[in-house]
Amino acid sequence: MLGVTGGVFTPGGLAGSGGPAAITRLVSRLDAVGITFRVDEERAIVPRGGEGGEGGEGGGGVAATARRPAWQSALNAVALVGWCVAFAMVLAQWPHVSAEPSTTLMRLTMCIEMICVFEVCQIAIGAARGNLILGFVLHYTRVAIALVVFPIVPTHLASRLILLAWTTTEICRYPMFLAPSSRAARLIRFVTPVVTFPLGAGAEAWAAYLSLGALATRPVWLRVAIALIVPTNVIGGTLWAMPGLVKKARHTLRKGGKAA
Repeated sequence: MLGVTGGVFTPGGLAGSGGPAAITRLVSRLDAVGITFRVDEERAIVPRGGEGGEGGEGGGGVAATARRPAWQSALNAVALVGWCVAFAMVLAQWPHVSAEPSTTLMRLTMCIEMICVFEVCQIAIGAARGNLILGFVLHYTRVAIALVVFPIVPTHLASRLILLAWTTTEICRYPMFLAPSSRAARLIRFVTPVVTFPLGAGAEAWAAYLSLGALATRPVWLRVAIALIVPTNVIGGTLWAMPGLVKKARHTLRKGGKAA
């Protein structure tokens, strides 16, 4: 009936003995007696919502945007506006920028920095994609600098450079999260850190070193935590973080900003 001989008449056996034609005849004969077959439409595989966290590639194109929760996009927009305002304040106040905790600039900076910290928490629980270790080290350092170091050297050049690097980095990072399909936004996102990371990391190490003398009477754990910023930024930043940033920038440039 099916034009095959020998073998076991399972779909696999039919394919082996009679080929696709045998399976077609089997389906036709079963259909004739009321047994029908249908193939469900395949669903597209789309990136998980929330991709594009701190330290990761982020973005994901239009599909990722469609799946990203509305509150997450809104939070990214708030962060972008906040960092733009902080950047404008740094430029407007230069060279008399003050990192005193009581200034409007620092109050704003700490508020929007907490959004970055929240992004690291999202990466930790799997709600966003990103480099957890890099994100943790980067923002641990920022918070330590803001709470401990800035009050000691608020108007030093190192502190001013740190604020300039932070704000520049963030206003170049968030546009890609809001427009992940934009090649220009992606290029800016991955090329900018090649300049701002060494500037910021070097200035942070400089400011941390300058503050150690004033921390002589503070708890040992606090002095150690601030002292570790120096080798972490200088050695770790040079040998570990920077090569990865350069590699990502070169890859993005080669692809013209197109998502991988």
